[in-house]
Amino acid sequence: RESIELLLPRIREVRRRVPVPFLLENNVYYFDIPACEMDEPTFLNTLCRESGCGLVLDLHNVYTNARNHGFDAAALLAELELGHVGEIHVAGGMELDGFYLDAHSDTIPEPVWSLLEWTLPRCPNLGGVTFELFGSWFDSVGNERIRADLCRLRTLWTKATRPARRRSVAEPA
Repeated sequence: RESIELLLPRIREVRRRVPVPFLLENNVYYFDIPACEMDEPTFLNTLCRESGCGLVLDLHNVYTNARNHGFDAAALLAELELGHVGEIHVAGGMELDGFYLDAHSDTIPEPVWSLLEWTLPRCPNLGGVTFELFGSWFDSVGNERIRADLCRLRTLWTKATRPARRRSVAEPA
């Protein structure tokens, strides 16, 4: 709660000075935070609700945290108020010294694709999806793999954002 109280006046000031949608991103973290009074979805929901800001939902951060800390990423997403999400980020990472890193160093892992497929149609205020890859990794990942991920992203986006086809009276539900 103390963190939210520190953030609220700052967020309100930014929103006052810059009258455009303001989004905060969920963090990746590598160490457990002892004695938390709120879990991550409760914290993010409360922060967005009380500040009026939106959320950049970084699904690779969710996946990285779940993988490193042993929780269910899908369960975390099910608890988030996805109406706050204005943008989604996806990326790839790498193993290093027993940790999985949010290194933006590879294409999107299959578990992140699954999270994206579930999340996309549940975000009514979503403006876009960003694939994050550091330029220093572009050559090692390769143009063909990157292009394949971008095509897959476009397909999921189109499927999730396409208006439902209207049925004729004679067509069964």
